[in-house]
Amino acid sequence: MGISVAFRSAPFSVPHTASEVQHRERVLCGARIFFALCFLVALHVDPVLAGSYALTEHLLLFLYLVYSLVTLFWVRADRGCEPRFLLLVHSADILWPALMVLFAAEPNSLFCVFFAVPLMAAAFRWGLRETLRTALASVMVFLSVADFATSRWGHQFHLLRGPFRLGTFSLEIISILILGGVLGQLAEGEKKHRREAFAIKKIIQKADPEADISGTVEGVLAGVSRMFSAERATLVLNEQATARGLIWS
Repeated sequence: MGISVAFRSAPFSVPHTASEVQHRERVLCGARIFFALCFLVALHVDPVLAGSYALTEHLLLFLYLVYSLVTLFWVRADRGCEPRFLLLVHSADILWPALMVLFAAEPNSLFCVFFAVPLMAAAFRWGLRETLRTALASVMVFLSVADFATSRWGHQFHLLRGPFRLGTFSLEIISILILGGVLGQLAEGEKKHRREAFAIKKIIQKADPEADISGTVEGVLAGVSRMFSAERATLVLNEQATARGLIWS
């Protein structure tokens, strides 16, 4: 007996519990803290990374670490999971690397690695589209910083101390875009599997073992149509032995 279900599908989201959102934000806060500590150690071992603004870079990294700890405290206090707060934090995650790159020895700075943080955050929180938009926003900010550093104003404030290598700069931009695409695809795949599992769970819950077959099928089809915002759900049963068919709509 073959079974096929036809419906007009529409995107639907899987609700996240407060504990899931809080766990996700804790992981992101941990990533920020890890990045800040690693770079503080790197600057201590090799001060050349910060160029002529070593004190400024140390201060920015310290402030970034404080920002990460405050965000973690806010999340642990159950006050950092609101959409507005998350959007504000996401915007800050994009601007922080720009400040670090601006005061680095050159635009071709290792501090552009911090752009990975908002990309990971977008992948964890949302999906492919938002991650790609974050990657484009990061590239635009990165280009703006490089343009300012190499402009007359940048030379006046002595922001650019080292040579500007166009090839390295282009590879960094490409790396941000590729990383955004990969993380977005991985996140989208995970969310797809989660949506499918959630859909199956909700459909099974619609099945009443005490009801007759007609009532059970109608309940399942009603659940499918509501879940996918479909105008119609049709179930076709084909019995191979007798070549008979049955349609529920």
